[in-house]
Amino acid sequence: MPVAQLSWTLIAILLPIKDENKRNYYINLCIKNNLSKRELIRKIKSNSYERLIDKPEKIDIITPTKYSITTNMLSFRVKKTI
Repeated sequence: MPVAQLSWTLIAILLPIKDENKRNYYINLCIKNNLSKRELIRKIKSNSYERLIDKPEKIDIITPTKYSITTNMLSFRVKKTI
């Protein structure tokens, strides 16, 4: 779950945002750019989302590949020791 990568401070800043697309945009921005609290606040105050030229109808939260779970990760071998 990508939101688990965010600190409680960032989550607390993002919670009041009612528009799901806008909130997801800022969540993705935090994940992609590893934003600090101050950087996130600066992006929100500068209306970064509102300045998007081509806003998609729905913005999904990204899942970085290093955090995605594959079936290979779930299978494992038990090594026998004699």
